Amino acid sequence: MSTTLQPLLDAAEIKRLIRRAGRLDQRASRPSNRMAQFGEQPASTLGSGMDFADRRPYQSGDDPRFIDWRASARSAQTLIRRFHSEINHPGCIVIDRRASMAFGTRKRLKAAQAVRAGITLGAQMVQDGAQLAMLLLDQPEHWQPPRSGLCGLQHAAAIAARPCPPRDSSPAANDWNRIGHGLIERLPQGSRLVLISDFATLDERCLKTLRLLGQYFDCRALHIIDASEQTLPDAGALTLQWAQQSVALSSADARRNLQQSLQQHLRETQALFSRARCRYNPLASDQTLDSLRA
Repeated sequence: MSTTLQPLLDAAEIKRLIRRAGRLDQRASRPSNRMAQFGEQPASTLGSGMDFADRRPYQSGDDPRFIDWRASARSAQTLIRRFHSEINHPGCIVIDRRASMAFGTRKRLKAAQAVRAGITLGAQMVQDGAQLAMLLLDQPEHWQPPRSGLCGLQHAAAIAARPCPPRDSSPAANDWNRIGHGLIERLPQGSRLVLISDFATLDERCLKTLRLLGQYFDCRALHIIDASEQTLPDAGALTLQWAQQSVALSSADARRNLQQSLQQHLRETQALFSRARCRYNPLASDQTLDSLRA
């Protein structure tokens, strides 16, 4: 399937996914804010009557009312005050829209499936009463700070579902290190974090960062898998294309070697998240998506 300039999802499907996630939440027996565990839990909610936690560099989209001007003057950079609050930890959805995600052989691109999964889990978190942040891995990246209610989710979903044109270049092999450390700076410890990607550039060099994510957050990985990555089509000559790359498979041996490489990548990715103590779920079908729970 080639990429197009059409949105990954239309407004009607976004609305349907949010509505369906709400129905799932009503059937599930998960606690709301009123049933949250007692005791102080750090969150990014800001306002009067909340205890100071720390400071971090200002990010685009932050509320300027919470800039610490004195600390900013001393450090020569703009700093935001963060506070603790006795509410549920915020949630954060990371959706990968980069080069390798602009690929698909059946119904949709992997990027579209990632957006569908992000909306499903994000809607469940919002139904739980949690604030929701979203990071879109794209060119350029888009960060939406934690926001309450469905309006924030709908805004982020509309941006995530924008057209996903071919990319000129792929991300660096260890780019997940940069992404992980950026999340640590932006989110309070204890946040619910969901990484949705095919993790094409994830390798052993990222293990230390993954362990930090598993230590600081309730971290979960959703591995987006195309049907062809599980079983390549049985055809004579086959050409796989994504982004600006293509692989020609002219023989059974070539298909078999590629299939083994794909399966090896799946095993290694699962092993990395397991070693980092992050939950790992492969997402290879709509049936799996329909059963997702935050």
